[in-house]
Amino acid sequence: MSPAILVKAAASILTNEKSRKAVGWVLTAVLSPIILLLAFFCTTFSGGAEHNRTVVDLCFHGGAVPEGTPAEYQAYIQEMRDSFALLDAAMQAVEGQMEEGDGLDDIRVKAVFFALYFGTDDPAAHAGQTFVDCFVTYEERTRTVTTVDEEGNEVETQETYTMAVPISDLQQIWQNLQRLTGTEVSPEQQANADSVYNIVKYGVSTGTEGWIPGADVPFIGADGFCSPIGAGWESRVTSEFGYRRDPFTGETRGHTGMDLAVPTGTPVRAALPGTVTAAQ
Repeated sequence: MSPAILVKAAASILTNEKSRKAVGWVLTAVLSPIILLLAFFCTTFSGGAEHNRTVVDLCFHGGAVPEGTPAEYQAYIQEMRDSFALLDAAMQAVEGQMEEGDGLDDIRVKAVFFALYFGTDDPAAHAGQTFVDCFVTYEERTRTVTTVDEEGNEVETQETYTMAVPISDLQQIWQNLQRLTGTEVSPEQQANADSVYNIVKYGVSTGTEGWIPGADVPFIGADGFCSPIGAGWESRVTSEFGYRRDPFTGETRGHTGMDLAVPTGTPVRAALPGTVTAAQ
């Protein structure tokens, strides 16, 4: 069809009121899902950021867990608090081998631990000196000490001792942790650790507002269903059971499932064991 004919057809449609309304409804039907998704993501990520801060505050500073928090998620928070207590003891032992004035950044140590182990099985098993040792190097040094011999004379001798020195290079710390765990630490985990550190130290995160703590942790309900996106799924619900306006067809009809919206590329899991028979 030639451009002239197309222009003439478009002009005819736009000058006809009924045709204009029809075009308007078509555009609304096409664009409304996009508009709804944009609005949803704007509000969801804002709420998700606040949720992140709440979880971090509960783990680092204590306090009562809000009512309605799933039991498993409450357990994750308590396990992290217990692990932090073990880390405090381990850090105190290591700092006893440091020069006066040196010390570990306890927030950094805990933020890294949080990013690696929140929601995992038995995180306390990893909260020992071997983990803290990833944040220091050990150097052998010598010093002169004065002792008293059997005849009561003071004698100066050389003594070798071990000194713990904090590591300031974060990449070196991550390499140490990879050697300890035998697994690669992903860029996302490193970014999460930075985000947690900044939330605790400065009250704001940096660049990871969409992160959901425990998103890779299965959340199993009482009926055996598994959350496709792990814990924290409540803030991602876009449509629940019952009658609703279908975001794609615009029709009002019964909805027999629950819709969750997450960014493209988010890993998901099956809600129950089974075989996929149809997909749209």
